[in-house]
Amino acid sequence: MYRRSVRLLVAAGSTLLIATSITALAAASAAPVLTARVVQTSTWSTGYGADVVITNSGDAPSTTWVVEFDLPSGTTVSSSWSSVRTQSGQHYRFTNAGFNGDINPGASEDFGFNANGLGLPINCTVNGRPCTGGTPSPSPTTASPSPSASPSPSPSPTGTPGPIVDVST
Repeated sequence: MYRRSVRLLVAAGSTLLIATSITALAAASAAPVLTARVVQTSTWSTGYGADVVITNSGDAPSTTWVVEFDLPSGTTVSSSWSSVRTQSGQHYRFTNAGFNGDINPGASEDFGFNANGLGLPINCTVNGRPCTGGTPSPSPTTASPSPSASPSPSPSPTGTPGPIVDVST
């Protein structure tokens, strides 16, 4: 009788351990996947206005976001809305406001800014990852140039660019 009780106890404990492990693995695999896109909404001779759209394509809600980018020398952010902005030199950091940090899977939130100067954002990240998705690129290595066989003709423009600005690096 004692051996049978021990076997039943061990079997029950193993079943509980397996069920707990499966639940933990399922919870660990659910994660938000955020991307961000800068869309120019207006331009003028000395600057532009833009919206930054943050989208969650993951399978779990996001409760906070941070978008960071650099602007070239001569361009500054003069105002922003629906975010908390900080700046260090040409580097800008925007964190969610109290009302727009939660982004459910398949949903988007946005914030906007006005820029003095016409330079576009570069090195854009959202929560530390490239705005276009994926993993951060490693730092480039310096390589010696190799000679090319012959110059290639430059492609000619195919049309007027649209209002979406690609901020990938």
